[in-house]
Parts: sequence; C-alpha cells; structure tokens
Amino acid sequence: MEDEIERSWADLEIVVEVLKKVGFQDLYVSVPLVCKAWRRASLDPSCWMYVDMGKCFGSRKEVIDWWRPAFEAKMDYMVMLAVDRSCGSMRELSTRHCSDSVICYLCSRYAQ
Repeated sequence: MEDEIERSWADLEIVVEVLKKVGFQDLYVSVPLVCKAWRRASLDPSCWMYVDMGKCFGSRKEVIDWWRPAFEAKMDYMVMLAVDRSCGSMRELSTRHCSDSVICYLCSRYAQ
C-alpha cells in the first residue's frame, strides 16, 4: 500500500512538471477536465509561477471587446484566479488588460 502511495505521488509530480510547460489557456480550461489527477496537479502552485494570458485576447479586431465590462470582469476573474492558485509563488504575469481593482488586489497579495 505504501509503495502504491509513493508511486502515485511520483506520478503526480511528473504531471506537475509537464503542466508547468502548458499555456495558461489550457491550464485554465482543458487540463482540469481530463481527470481528477490532472485537476489536482493543475492546482499545484508551481504551475502558476509564470502566467501569460496573451492568447486570451484573440485577434486585433476584438480590441473593442477589451473595454467592455463583461470582458473586463472575465479578465479580472482569471487574473485573480491565477494569483490565488500561485499561493504567492507567481514570478511573472503577462496580460493586456485588467482593472485598477485587480492591480490593487495584486499589490495587496504581494506587498512586503
């Protein structure tokens, strides 16, 4: 039984290492739906150290949507979710848009 638990934990560590290389959109949308083990691995804070939300913005013709309240609320939610999932381990966040309230949220979470 103990060997099985150790193997299970080792498998989870391997999945976490792979998920560190997955882009934000897949980590946020697809990976948690694969299975329970992948969802658990996707919640590991080390997967959220470097977050690039660039692909969430689509094409340039959608720029007008960036300033609509619904889009802003969606981006704010995703930024806060990434920050929370990083549990303080986030080193880099790249996004093209977020509200002032999210910037204040970031500052409060990482204030020294």
